[in-house]
Amino acid sequence: MTKFIRWTKDQPEPADETVVSVDAYDCSWRLPWKDVREDALSGLAAVYLEEEEMTDHTLEHIMEVNMRRCEAWHKSDQPWSNERWITAIVGELGELANNVKKIFRAEDGSVGILKGETVESLRAEIGKEWADTMLYMLLFAGHNNIDPFTAIADVFNAKSEQLGFEERL
Repeated sequence: MTKFIRWTKDQPEPADETVVSVDAYDCSWRLPWKDVREDALSGLAAVYLEEEEMTDHTLEHIMEVNMRRCEAWHKSDQPWSNERWITAIVGELGELANNVKKIFRAEDGSVGILKGETVESLRAEIGKEWADTMLYMLLFAGHNNIDPFTAIADVFNAKSEQLGFEERL
């Protein structure tokens, strides 16, 4: 299935011959960029570019796409404060912890704790909530101009040195 992302003025323009999907005047077309450029730049047409299947699963790529989606999603005159980002992170972490708690209780034999859930479904939810938490952590880093990769490496290396381990990032 082909996925599309909306082109915005802050992105590089496609090549003239790139075929784009265009929504304008309650109709949709697939036309070369050069034929819709003026309408796209003036805001008369919404232009969508085909997004290749995501094969780049590096944290750099995930962070870039996550930040781009966040900017498109949170269109507000007031950007989120650190308190809002931390609240979102802790909320997702709480959901993760709640699922882990339910698994502990089920394994300990507590009656009626799962309420239609299974340990297997809760384990799948743990992965989803962990991912939600990490995505918010990356957004927090981006909005605070923290390079998460450098920060992680610096802390990891300092701890290795402190504890006398040779492993370094």
